[in-house]
Amino acid sequence: MAATGLEPTQYSLLVACSLTGGATVSKLAEAFVLERSALARNLAVLEKRGLVKVKTGDDRRTRKIALTPFGEATLANALPHWREAQSSVEKKFGAERLQSLLSELRALMEATASD
Repeated sequence: MAATGLEPTQYSLLVACSLTGGATVSKLAEAFVLERSALARNLAVLEKRGLVKVKTGDDRRTRKIALTPFGEATLANALPHWREAQSSVEKKFGAERLQSLLSELRALMEATASD
């Protein structure tokens, strides 16, 4: 992923912005199990790089995040690198072990989501 200039978290945020098509900061923070302030710092970096645009939402208190055309192009360029990285991890760790780990991480997130 280094060739893309994106950190893994930044890539994930771009994917989430792309899939949601303008989610609010609150929704993204909830999806990533992050404090809004931590997410805002990450989004500020992406906005400064011209990858996302932060706009006022339907309510003036909310902010919606959308990919810019440059962000969309960067994400498209990063996808093959992400797939390669995932494939490498799967080969080294084992597909079954990786799926088990991801399943356990999902269960942990669900168990702690209401805290």
